[in-house]
Formats: sequence, structure tokens, C-alpha cells
Amino acid sequence: MATSDSTTIFAGEDVINRLTGIPADSRLGQLRAQRPEIVRYAEGSYRALLEPADLAGVSRIERELIQLCFRRYMGPAFAAPAD
Repeated sequence: MATSDSTTIFAGEDVINRLTGIPADSRLGQLRAQRPEIVRYAEGSYRALLEPADLAGVSRIERELIQLCFRRYMGPAFAAPAD
């Protein structure tokens, strides 16, 4: 999970940076990296709700509908990233 680099809390990229388009090396990305516990908690919440190890009776479709509702509520800043 955590590494010696405080900006890498989970393997892979920061989901908030990815969803908002914040480059890790930008001023805002660097500012967010100064609070690794906030990044860790946001990542944990995202993973618990949308990518859990145990589905706990909530289907993938239901989880994707939660994502869709969130993105509609939050507006264009949270549009699906282009892959």
C-alpha cells in the first residue's frame, strides 16, 4: 500500500487526480501530495464503494449507477476520463 514516496499511497494513480484531470506534477497535485492521509482516505472510500474485494450483495451494475449519479451530480469536472 504505502511506499517510501509519500505521493504513492496505493499502487497506481490517485483516483481524484485522474477523475479531475489534475497532473501529479502540477501545483495542485503537489499540494494534494502534501496530505497523503487525505489521498489515502479518498482512495479507500472509492475502492470500498466502487471496487470492493467483497461485493456484499451490490452488483457491478449498481456500483456503476452510483458512479453515473455522482458524475451527473458533480458536473463536467467529473466526466469519465478518456482512456
